[in-house]
Amino acid sequence: GDTREAVSEELIADTAALSFTKGRHAGMQRKADDGTLRVMTYNILADVYAKTDYAKNVLYPEISERHLSMDYRKQLALFEVCGFENDIVCMQEVDAVWFDKFWSPRFELKGFAGFMGPKTSRVEGAAMFWNEKKLTCVSQESVHICNLFANQSWLQEHLGDQVAATLLEDKNLSGILAKLTTVVQFALFDVVGSEGTAQGKKKVLVANTHLYFHPGASHIRTLSVAALLAYAADLLSRQNLLGQCSILVCGDLNSEPDTSAIELLANGSVSMDHYEWRDCATFTWKNRDDDSEGFEQDEDLKYELKERSVQDDVCSRFALTNPFGKLASSDGLRSAFTNYVKGYIGALDYIFYTGENVKLEKFAPLPVEKDLCGVEDVGPQGEVLQQRYLPSQCFPSDHVSLVADFSLNILEMSQPAPTTWPPPQDRPVMPLPASRFNEAKAAEALRQGKIIGLPTDTIYGVAAAASSDVGIDRIYDAKQRPASLPLALCISRASEIGRYGDASHLPAGLVEEFLPGPYTLLLNKREDSNLSKSLNPNTCTVGIRVPEASFIRGVVANLGFAIALTSANISGQRSSTAVGHFRNIWDKCANVYDGG
Repeated sequence: GDTREAVSEELIADTAALSFTKGRHAGMQRKADDGTLRVMTYNILADVYAKTDYAKNVLYPEISERHLSMDYRKQLALFEVCGFENDIVCMQEVDAVWFDKFWSPRFELKGFAGFMGPKTSRVEGAAMFWNEKKLTCVSQESVHICNLFANQSWLQEHLGDQVAATLLEDKNLSGILAKLTTVVQFALFDVVGSEGTAQGKKKVLVANTHLYFHPGASHIRTLSVAALLAYAADLLSRQNLLGQCSILVCGDLNSEPDTSAIELLANGSVSMDHYEWRDCATFTWKNRDDDSEGFEQDEDLKYELKERSVQDDVCSRFALTNPFGKLASSDGLRSAFTNYVKGYIGALDYIFYTGENVKLEKFAPLPVEKDLCGVEDVGPQGEVLQQRYLPSQCFPSDHVSLVADFSLNILEMSQPAPTTWPPPQDRPVMPLPASRFNEAKAAEALRQGKIIGLPTDTIYGVAAAASSDVGIDRIYDAKQRPASLPLALCISRASEIGRYGDASHLPAGLVEEFLPGPYTLLLNKREDSNLSKSLNPNTCTVGIRVPEASFIRGVVANLGFAIALTSANISGQRSSTAVGHFRNIWDKCANVYDGG
């Protein structure tokens, strides 16, 4: 007889109960025609990355080879995607071979059309699918970011003379941009059966991308976002649709909510004074042609960091603006994480939208830590006894999907457009790696009068800028510490001791001989030290340390001033030797850094 194919969307063999995924599906059940568009963005973890030794041994050491295999994960991902009844699905890290063999045929059976935008490596890329009963595709294209930055006239016209001239002069930065594999998909849709524009139908432009991953390359992601937005505005201008079309920007942006890339999207601009321009000045690309393999997760293949020098203060800086103004984020920039692997936990995935003509109706709740765990890993009060990482037997990717319902009300919106910048202060705090790539972020938080948790030579500490009255007060509040108990200072180099304490009586070279090291020097405070008046007001002395831990010294060096430091625990309780030991004060901190 004729060959026939049947695709099961039910549970596959050897899966756990999938209670969280099923619960998300149930919570997002839809009426047949509710007038909304449901949009999903999902980094599904490319097989080309998951099967590397780096992935198996470093990123995902806890998952079995069986559950990490694409044969298992693709079925689990299909179950998750189909259960949401989406209208638009934006996917990242889609293997080219699996797009052709698996994803495209499965979506076609459900009445979806789609296309893939491979990265320049062509091994994997972005894919977008849409429900043809709800949307008619007017145009679609895939754009490689490197080609935009290689076009000097396009840069001048759409990003401005200052950006174009600076990139032309900075050979290192322009060389990095020329090697980017990043692709952006653009698809312009008519919403079937709608009215709202002069053309007679509501229109929506969807962009889907996966930005460059490296933690030392925030500036690359910000410039990539600027190029994406400029290209989208130009695309609409060429069709006389600018201002008449809803915009959705989806994808894995590899950027935490407080970074410049997200600020450009959510706040509408990034200034030349943003700390990330200077922080990323040391990033460069090794002279090797390794793009063909596409193994972007193996960081050692791709980059090196030059030693920081005085000249780094004179770095390439950019003033960037968003041609669509301030975009809103579907999660309100509140998500604790969308990526959860051993060694990194953070929110990297987003759906941004134009708030003046798009209304967020519903957002599928994201998992919290206990949702990733088995029953045996959670205590009686809901506390996590044992962390479990992604991917797992129940979660097919190292990222979680974002799903949101939107209504397009181009002529009907009367309320002010929602804003999601800055990220809310009550956003859950999750630990970030105590690495050189986060030293400037930590310093910026201290500069703003906030406090951070971080590893020291022996235990974890909580720190504030020693010049900040607000920061010092926050330490005492977080620890519930009596004001009579003093705080110590930490500095980055022994040569700076005389800036804060009177070291005139010490023999030359003595301090440098023993520091950095496990010693605290008790000295009289200098009157001209610019230390906060809130720092140890009841004594004229101060304890000064130069720790051996490189992260804490890097934070101080980036801050340019001493930090006040004490143990990270409620006063009187046991000191913390692991980042989880002081979880009860995480939310008092701007960030918490995990030393491993």
